Amino acid sequence: MRWSSRSSTGDGTSGATVSAPGKVSTLDISTLYVTGDNFTINGRDQDDNRHHTKAVVSWYKPGLLGGNHELKAGIDHLASSFNDGYRAIGENNQFGYQLRFDNGVPFEISTRNTPAKGRNLGNYVGVYGQDSWTLARRVTLAAKRAGKYGEGWIPGWLSPKEMKVGCDILNKTAEENGRDPKKITIAVEKLATIAKTREEGLNLAMPTLKTSSESYERDIDSMQFALDRHIFGSVDDVRRRVDEFIENGVQHFELKVIYPTMDSLTQQMELWAENILPRYN
Repeated sequence: MRWSSRSSTGDGTSGATVSAPGKVSTLDISTLYVTGDNFTINGRDQDDNRHHTKAVVSWYKPGLLGGNHELKAGIDHLASSFNDGYRAIGENNQFGYQLRFDNGVPFEISTRNTPAKGRNLGNYVGVYGQDSWTLARRVTLAAKRAGKYGEGWIPGWLSPKEMKVGCDILNKTAEENGRDPKKITIAVEKLATIAKTREEGLNLAMPTLKTSSESYERDIDSMQFALDRHIFGSVDDVRRRVDEFIENGVQHFELKVIYPTMDSLTQQMELWAENILPRYN
């Protein structure tokens, strides 16, 4: 991003003015009465520039060192300049100073560092790296609590393979505590889209996923992270994904259908009713 501005002003004062070129400029700060040369005739120059460059890369790596990793690296560079000053003394302001009075009494002399300009340069560079590490331990602890105390377990952002790990832990914990694992309901909460083609289904999901990557509590800059954990795509894709979750212990599904319009929602519900639900009744 580049931003720049340039401005020129006269810096004049209000009040009675009697211009008398060739005579020293005067100003009475009480009456604002001005005589002599126009002290501000040459005006003020201000040049501001700002160049901002930012770049970020991310990479999602599941199953590394006991957890899932979202690796990010970025650079932020800001170059700026501020160049401010008054123009050189001109023929109408040959003295380069102004005598000031307070109700007729000599008060002070005003002059300017002209034609020099005070140039301020800024050059900021920031480099960072980040690893958002989701430990498998989180799955372990939640599944153990459900196995020991709960009547059900309904995680939201787990892949089929992660569900298998959690279900095994839950079942083992339940048995160790004298409970019947079959009486504990295993469910998942999933974002979902369904369409006649995979591309259509993914296009329905992407706007929500992109918004989530900017505002959601979970960092999903890697779209693959979400695609591995939710149910998007064509009828065949949805069947396959539902089967994967069922094969890894899931008994019930809570679906949050992504839809841009009510017509889209109706169409997706019809596809679920006609092509998916009969398969499991």
